[in-house]
Amino acid sequence: MNETMADRVRAIIGRVAPSQAAFAEVIGMTGDKLSKSLGGARRFTSLELALIADAGDVTVDWLLGGRTPARPALAARSTAAASAPDRQALEDLAGRYTAAFDVLSLLGRAPEMPPLPAVPSGGTPHEQGDRLAERVLAALRDAGVPPLAELDISEMIAAWARVFGVDVAITRLPGGMDGLSWQADGFRLAILGTHPVWTRQRFTLAHELGHVLAGDAQDLLAESGMAPGLAAEPGEIRANAFAAALLMPEDDIRSEVSKASGVSEASAGFGTSAGPGASAESGASAESGTSAESGTSAGPGASAGSADAGAHGTLDDAAFAELVTRYRVSPSALAARLRALGLIDDERRKRLRRLTTAACHERTGVIDAYMTQSAASNTPLPPVRLVHGLFTAYRDGETTLRPLAALLDSDVDDLRTLLAEAGDTDPDAEADAGDAATGEPVFTP
Repeated sequence: MNETMADRVRAIIGRVAPSQAAFAEVIGMTGDKLSKSLGGARRFTSLELALIADAGDVTVDWLLGGRTPARPALAARSTAAASAPDRQALEDLAGRYTAAFDVLSLLGRAPEMPPLPAVPSGGTPHEQGDRLAERVLAALRDAGVPPLAELDISEMIAAWARVFGVDVAITRLPGGMDGLSWQADGFRLAILGTHPVWTRQRFTLAHELGHVLAGDAQDLLAESGMAPGLAAEPGEIRANAFAAALLMPEDDIRSEVSKASGVSEASAGFGTSAGPGASAESGASAESGTSAESGTSAGPGASAGSADAGAHGTLDDAAFAELVTRYRVSPSALAARLRALGLIDDERRKRLRRLTTAACHERTGVIDAYMTQSAASNTPLPPVRLVHGLFTAYRDGETTLRPLAALLDSDVDDLRTLLAEAGDTDPDAEADAGDAATGEPVFTP
């Protein structure tokens, strides 16, 4: 015999209360209404279901259909980087966010999931990453998003959500993790670790977007101590190349270098191709500064070196520092990208990558911008669309405050007090007398 929702509610009653009447009092229902709902003469409201789920420590999804929400499982290829407690902490963290998606979906408030750009097929992982970045940049332009170099990380996160339906959170991650991503039919999720090096966090944001867009994050995919130059798996190589090409678009970089060094655009490589080796290295050493051999037939050094001969002019340290601050990347990332595009030689790359991001900002007179971005990279940020959706549902009386508190990892009473101080709710307010049209009471959780 199939179990009904009423059966599941009765099971909760038997587990948490001495009687049906006592349980009705716990959740703020009259005994008569609870009896009618269990007998099928009356439907539970969404708020009542949320209160019952809270009391029984289950999800509304389970109450409605007996279905346990998808539980994140750390991708097997990443588990070696984290201890067992760290893996459990990561899975619990991702589960906290996906539970919010489940609640919003059940309430008919699921965040919009726009269609994604097609993933390029054929070619090397580096080439796929480059082409995917071109498609993403085109989609961002079509959506009216300014160039990424003009956006701070919170603005980039907002663009990811609006254009690609990828919700991003910044929080403290265990075990030195840089970030993680996970996607399913109802959500696309990226979580970044707070980090004192904001350029690294920015690269991780682009890297995780690459994983989601390429469909790599069907399992919970964690990045620990990310060293792009040492990546061996195709998905990691593609995500690194994607991030480098997204943050430092080839045409823009060539144009900026030609202006800074006083060489023509033709000499700077416009209309030429440095081959797959170049695109490989463009993502290879983006944040670590390490050099990766891509395994291509000519090799990145040969391809870039041939373009170096008499082509790149002189890019002095001052001009290089300007590019670092303009594109909001680390010196090692920019030096690797310039080398990959054949705009500097390897000796110059090694010298430039020893500069620091702070020194470049100080040299260009924008050290205040550096400090502002450093502070932001260490500040947790919840996924904005989920917070807005759960708060709106609570404000409209469709759920309790518990799902929002769980998402924010906050005590319910503390959150209620905080909202009251902001004028969004009254912690001392009693339940409304009722809805005049339906006679249904509205309860304050």
